[in-house]
Amino acid sequence: MKKIVCLFPHCDDEYFVIDHLLKWKSDGHSVKACFLTHHQALGEKRRTESTYFLNRHRINDILFIDNPKCLDGKLPAHIKEILDCVSGFGKFDIILTPAWEGGHQDHDAAFVVGKILSQRYGSKHLQFSTYNGAVTNKIFYKVSFPIQSLIRNEIEIPLTILSAFKKCLGVFFIYPSQWKTWVGLAPFMLYSLIKSRAIKVFESKAVDLLVPPHTGKLLYERFERMTWTEFKGHCERALQTTGTARKIS
Repeated sequence: MKKIVCLFPHCDDEYFVIDHLLKWKSDGHSVKACFLTHHQALGEKRRTESTYFLNRHRINDILFIDNPKCLDGKLPAHIKEILDCVSGFGKFDIILTPAWEGGHQDHDAAFVVGKILSQRYGSKHLQFSTYNGAVTNKIFYKVSFPIQSLIRNEIEIPLTILSAFKKCLGVFFIYPSQWKTWVGLAPFMLYSLIKSRAIKVFESKAVDLLVPPHTGKLLYERFERMTWTEFKGHCERALQTTGTARKIS
């Protein structure tokens, strides 16, 4: 049996990979879901939605970070605090996080946490794509479409076209409080799932955590959530504090 910890920045991030969580659970592995944004910042509705959804899939080991500094959009500034909390869980065989792709600064911060922990404990670090703005412009972006130059060793769960439609429609019933967010995500997600016919997790190639995931403006910069310079500063401080190399395989 393998011990697996899933680091989700926000409630509803689990929806991108629930198929893999369910398979791991069915295979007899231990699956822990940890939400990195402080539970009060997420709101009771979002917390309830994610808890109910995971419980429905027999995932009952769920933790919400109890650090009031870890607010939505502010996780890069608190990578060290998140590391301290997650390190208390002990060693895991697999750490799952969002991918390094420049879509949301909190997702990239979770990736950094996963990379540091995987180096510290020798764990396998798996990722999943949420969204990114690589090779797109203005309002357009990609959902569930990883940056291919950064990934390796994909693990796929096959998906039919009908299942892709059900997945992209079902999200509105599972997370009603987030319907505005998913109106923007679901059409792009449907396109990606129909094209790939699979739900994927993967490992990353060696990445330099002080170099942006792709050229051009990152999606969170386009949306004016945070600049790369700000993110890089937070990341650099976390690497120095933990004694971690900037380039990690």
